[in-house]
Amino acid sequence: MRAMTTAAKPPREAKVPFSRSIQAKYALTYLLVVAAILIVMNTYPLLMVENMVFASKESTLKQQALVIGSALAVSETLTQEGVEQTMAVLEKAQGTRVLVADGTGRILYDSSTLDNRLGDYALMGEVVAALRGRDVARSEYREGAIRCRAAVPVLYHGATLGAVSWFWVMRREDLMDEVGRGAKRAPGTLWYCAGRYLYVPCAILLCGVALLMQVAF
Repeated sequence: MRAMTTAAKPPREAKVPFSRSIQAKYALTYLLVVAAILIVMNTYPLLMVENMVFASKESTLKQQALVIGSALAVSETLTQEGVEQTMAVLEKAQGTRVLVADGTGRILYDSSTLDNRLGDYALMGEVVAALRGRDVARSEYREGAIRCRAAVPVLYHGATLGAVSWFWVMRREDLMDEVGRGAKRAPGTLWYCAGRYLYVPCAILLCGVALLMQVAF
């Protein structure tokens, strides 16, 4: 009887799950890189534009405050009556707030009709710095609005008589109105939120799908 020999079959290699494969690691790395690029593209230009807007507005506010300061520097002292007469002629800007304080920081003039602080003391850092002879400006985005303020000293023959502080506020709604000026339909909150919170995640998701499915859109 002929001996029958059976050849041993080589063991089958275990299939590596896709989640642990090299392709998955490359795909994940690529997806993270794309996500980082999209995040930078979505934030860096906005920060640059914000800084440009702040710098431009601060320069404008300083120039306007210097004009008021020069008009007030006509005598050795600042009085409430004199300041009011001067401001009645000069102040033409809307949507802003102007404060004029004497050398002690007491407010002689306040253009606000909602929170008028006439007679109080201006304790803001910008006013204090201006009373020390410095031109200062500061900008920030807070509570859904762009807020810029500048303060300059009122100088009379080198002596600081007081300070002029100019405030400017633009709400996000006002900014959106400017963006949509000339359009048939102005962009609203939905447009803003869709662009920021929907477009970027969808772009990242589509990049991942295109990579994993090896398709092009």
